[in-house]
Amino acid sequence: MVQRPADGDGTCKQRLASRLANTSGITVPEGTDMQPGDRSIQPNRFIALDGWRGIIACIIALCHLNVYSHIYGATILQHAYIFVDFFFVLSGFVITYSYIDRITNAPQLATFIGKRFSRIWPLHIIMLAAFIGCEILKLFMLSKTGISTETAPFEGNNTLSSIIPNVFLIHSIGIFDNYTWNIPSWALSVEFYTYIVFSIIAFLSGHTRVREQAIMGMMIATSAISYFVILRYSSRGIDTDVEYGIFRCLLDFSIGYFLYKIWKYANHRTAFRDCGILLFSTLEICTLLIFFYYIHFAGNTPFANLAPFVVAFTIFMFAIERGALSRILGSAFLQRLGHYSFCIYIIHLFVAINVIDRPAQIIAKVFSLDILRPASSLPIKGISETGNVIVLPNEWYGDFITIFYIGIVIVLSGLAFKYIEIPFSRTLNGFFQKASSAAKPVQRAVGAYSENG
Repeated sequence: MVQRPADGDGTCKQRLASRLANTSGITVPEGTDMQPGDRSIQPNRFIALDGWRGIIACIIALCHLNVYSHIYGATILQHAYIFVDFFFVLSGFVITYSYIDRITNAPQLATFIGKRFSRIWPLHIIMLAAFIGCEILKLFMLSKTGISTETAPFEGNNTLSSIIPNVFLIHSIGIFDNYTWNIPSWALSVEFYTYIVFSIIAFLSGHTRVREQAIMGMMIATSAISYFVILRYSSRGIDTDVEYGIFRCLLDFSIGYFLYKIWKYANHRTAFRDCGILLFSTLEICTLLIFFYYIHFAGNTPFANLAPFVVAFTIFMFAIERGALSRILGSAFLQRLGHYSFCIYIIHLFVAINVIDRPAQIIAKVFSLDILRPASSLPIKGISETGNVIVLPNEWYGDFITIFYIGIVIVLSGLAFKYIEIPFSRTLNGFFQKASSAAKPVQRAVGAYSENG
């Protein structure tokens, strides 16, 4: 947990724990000060994995910055799509850990879906409105000043016809052949409907004597079908998004489910728990080296299709939380980044486009500056970008803009976390909880469902 000075009675720590936990649907018991590796009280956060979330969100933000610098075109940024699989597998792991035994009746099903919707929709819709506002501003500037950008207002990815599908989070489940509006939101679209599939599987298994086997069977079928579709039909294999992204998320989420089962089994073995910090630190370092080496060489080769499994192995090693790297990931700064990770992921492209790219385009036109060059013309091996890149007199200027950009993204994400994600999610979630509670007296009257959870 992020540490703050506690009140005399410890209520400050309790409030912080409760507020941070509610952002991911995992409740930390009040008054609990958990450390990496401590699973004696459940449910709880995976602190090391929270640190990972923050780092990965920043890496994805950097890969969408079109400024030539010392890190532009780095292999880890060129192959950053693998980190999307990291998020999907991690989501399956954490959601299974938190909810697998808490979706057994209709009210619990509705509550779960309501919580997930409340978590992702408010910030998504606000960023969609921000992008629409920028298109209106582009239209105004074009009509009043004649100044234009590379893409005309409400063209390209930002069409009027794609607004409504974005509102209902259906824009990346096969309706369009390309990205629309806030490009990273394609992952929200497919993940939300993956949540629904998972919750229905858990609900349909109900209270049968073979509930666990029924869920496992359906998850095996889901992952097998999804993997087959990706390998058979996706032209880019696992690196698919709006085309077969829903199958990619279903596959990764299912692997996250199986990962939880493996972690649960291992975590209950005494011999496994008793291994010392030196062994786990060595394993974490080796895992980290393997993971980043894989990202480096896999690229767009057929080996990239193994990404969900490599990611799952990495998550498993850090979910144990008993090594030195896990303690570093549990530092206050990385924990804060982890809590901001959703905001970073959703906000960063807006900043990259409207704070960096478009001002540079306007400055280049007004002052006739040669600062925009095709990405393909840069001396970078394997670069696949097709648009223009901001190229300044030397790479150090690019480094400065990169630092400025990621700083702005983190600051805005912190504000969005505090003033948008938390309050709006709480309000929406409260609405869904009231609706679910209203149905409970009926359920008790017929005695059809358990009231647990």
